[in-house]
Amino acid sequence: MRIYFFSIFIFIACNSGNNEVELKQSIMSPIPTLKNTDFKEYWNNLGLALKVNDTLKLEKFFESSVFIYGREDEDPRFVLNGRDRIVRVREIYLSGGYYDENRLLNVSYRDFFSDKNVLDLNFVSNQDTQRIEDFIFAKSDFDEWKLIGVYTNTRDIDH
Repeated sequence: MRIYFFSIFIFIACNSGNNEVELKQSIMSPIPTLKNTDFKEYWNNLGLALKVNDTLKLEKFFESSVFIYGREDEDPRFVLNGRDRIVRVREIYLSGGYYDENRLLNVSYRDFFSDKNVLDLNFVSNQDTQRIEDFIFAKSDFDEWKLIGVYTNTRDIDH
């Protein structure tokens, strides 16, 4: 009788351990990332995350340090880290824009990120860095696209 109970105990202990290993593996498995060939998908997802202020996704889409450059060489430059980079880039997204010389009109960044044709004009294939108007992106060591810099009017920004 003791052997029977001991066998049941060992069976249960072994089976529960397997579930723990499976659970740890599912928790530890990497989040799917967007590879080099998926820049257009990354762009669309970044635009959506900026639009709805999805800070968890923005955290994933930004490099850990984002450089903010002025429009002129003598303008201030600075680096933002942590939550500051998300807040500042979102402010730039909401209030900024650029002048499109071809169409002779001002384009807000909200409209810019919604425009599905932007990449047709600015994307350069087989490059590890991309500059799409005022936004600079680079491929990370893990082959993920990340926002690394933004050009904007830094004269009016407190940093």
